[in-house]
Amino acid sequence: SVSDSNYRNVPVKDANLKFKLRVFELPNAHLTSNAVQSTCAGHPFVDDQHRPKVVATGKAPFRINQEIYIDSPASKDMQLYDSSEITLSLLGENDIIFNRSFDISGIYEYRLKSIVDGNGCTRSFSDSELSDKKQPRSFAIRSSPEPSILLLSMNQHGCIGDQIEFSLHRTP
Repeated sequence: SVSDSNYRNVPVKDANLKFKLRVFELPNAHLTSNAVQSTCAGHPFVDDQHRPKVVATGKAPFRINQEIYIDSPASKDMQLYDSSEITLSLLGENDIIFNRSFDISGIYEYRLKSIVDGNGCTRSFSDSELSDKKQPRSFAIRSSPEPSILLLSMNQHGCIGDQIEFSLHRTP
């Protein structure tokens, strides 16, 4: 008998009927690094050399679902901050398309959630796969507040060799 999404267990009368079925391997994706990334609040990443890249396997193009969580002091769990889908056209290493800055200082976590390849095959990543050391699928982002300088004392006029007092501050 033959079944599909519309019919169940339909009897086959022709004994010479043959089926050919192509089964594709599930796509996979992981990051080149899970090292903590740092940036200043309100500014995009500037260290492109050390930013993790996505390594994708399967048939290109790929659609990657990604999520960013923020460590919320109000709760013990990370809270969803942003969710988006990116398209990667190449097999192998790809830059993470990360056209955003983090306006709030804090600790964030980037997570690869799923991949869909050119064959339409989908793979979702479990929590244990996110923290895999050999094929990481998440990394932390530290967004630090911008420092400010507060001038403590200064005469109206200054000369070469005069001293000024200042204090560095950061906004929490």
